[in-house]
Amino acid sequence: METTEHSPAPKSNRRLLIWATLSLLFLVMAIFAYYLTMAAYASASWVRETNNEFAAKEGAAADPELYNDEAFISLQKEIAFKRARLKMAATDSIGLSINLTDSLLLLEVSGVTVSSVKINNLKLSRSLRGLEHTALAGLLSNALLITNSTSTIVKEPIIEKIAPRDTLEASLPEKTVDTTKNEPVFFELALEKGIRLFVLQEVITGSDRTNRFAFQLKRSIAKAGRNLKSIFRFELPDYHPEILLIIPASDARAIYRALPENGRVAIHM
Repeated sequence: METTEHSPAPKSNRRLLIWATLSLLFLVMAIFAYYLTMAAYASASWVRETNNEFAAKEGAAADPELYNDEAFISLQKEIAFKRARLKMAATDSIGLSINLTDSLLLLEVSGVTVSSVKINNLKLSRSLRGLEHTALAGLLSNALLITNSTSTIVKEPIIEKIAPRDTLEASLPEKTVDTTKNEPVFFELALEKGIRLFVLQEVITGSDRTNRFAFQLKRSIAKAGRNLKSIFRFELPDYHPEILLIIPASDARAIYRALPENGRVAIHM
């Protein structure tokens, strides 16, 4: 009588697969936890360095009895904003003033407001709120230079001109078509001191929501990629506090195209 032996291979393979899956899951969780820890440390490091750079200098002139007075803090922020706007006006160029207290965006030329836009919604990185008020006043007492910008629209639109058919039509005002007026408007301005300003058009339709999600997802993936490279090299990732503003699409388009490449931004918060 013949007997057959059952091979233990399938059971061993299942155990190996479970062990490999759990090991991979543990590795991913460990990398994710390390990523969050390093990102949090980078944020805390930025706050500490900014406080060290500005707080002592700005706080030295303050009366100790007034240092934590709410009225004094508010006045200090207002003075810092006025200083920044005065310095921006001296550049004799178009600048952007952001008054987060009043939820206003102002385009200014030589200190004169040429356009005012209401901010529908805004978000700030916690690190900006974590600064000492003297450091925040020192940081924002200068108009911050725009070092780089990215956008879903071009800075100078391509205008299609319709050629005249005869001399009579040529004497009439030119008919031009802005080929980008229906494109979604989302842009990022990289400012001095590592601050990033994001301006997004308000969501009205489903396509607006999809386009905004795609823009933010692309930005988040690029940011995560840069941070992971730094972390795998055992380096502290670069940290950039963010200010996110939501305004109407037409205003976002006008502001982005009006600002010069190396323009300046004054901020009140």
